[in-house]
Amino acid sequence: MWGGFLLFVLVVAAILYFSLSQHRGQRPKAVLLSSLAGRWNGRVRKGGFLNGDRLDIQVDEVAGEITFGEDLKNEFVPAGWTRVRFDWRSDRRMRVAPEGFETRIRRLLGGADIEFDDPAFDDRFWVESSHPGWARGLLPPATRQALVRLQWAPRGDYSDVLTLDVGASGVSLRISRILIDNPDALGTFVELCISILRKARGFAEVEGVVLEAAVVQAGSACPVCGQEVAGEALPCPACRTPHHRDCWRYFGGCAIFGCQTRMRKP
Repeated sequence: MWGGFLLFVLVVAAILYFSLSQHRGQRPKAVLLSSLAGRWNGRVRKGGFLNGDRLDIQVDEVAGEITFGEDLKNEFVPAGWTRVRFDWRSDRRMRVAPEGFETRIRRLLGGADIEFDDPAFDDRFWVESSHPGWARGLLPPATRQALVRLQWAPRGDYSDVLTLDVGASGVSLRISRILIDNPDALGTFVELCISILRKARGFAEVEGVVLEAAVVQAGSACPVCGQEVAGEALPCPACRTPHHRDCWRYFGGCAIFGCQTRMRKP
């Protein structure tokens, strides 16, 4: 009897200690979250017993959230995760994940990995999508370079697990590192996710716009490559400047300086 009671007391004491430790650890993080809230039209939402505080944000009228968690299983290696997710859903799907054992198995089973002729990126990430051309447009060189830099940021002898998902569950970027203590790194991380969100929204808007053929004048030059636009052209939905479709995807949108479509880009 006394043994059972003693075990009960020890369990309760452990729970209280864990709760107080978490509460003390959340205080400075809550202060940092509050200081970042104004950057993305956000507000801090208090967490519960099992989950920490989070930052609800809004970008271009799209709701999002910044969440993070700690891994308490390892006392010697700082571990945890940070995730940015926007509630903008797409019928198309793309996933970017680190190359590893799982992706090697997928390749052996006939899985298709989208290559970008970019060794620094291709050697580190597996990319799969329901629409490969669309996925290439979401991952121009600058975005691929940013993903590589984030994954290999120094963290002892370990590299970070970085995943990106765009699809029916929204736009989500997750890294196996706690960034809340580093406002600059967190800002870079969030802005990268925002840029991917805007690219995805931009492609969706262009595909849904039907413009009159008379808008595209014969002999007009594409502002990306400077070559004449002939045949099937893609006019900008805002300024109606014709682009080659491949050039639009490569540039990530309209190339006209001052265009409203371009101004929405980061």
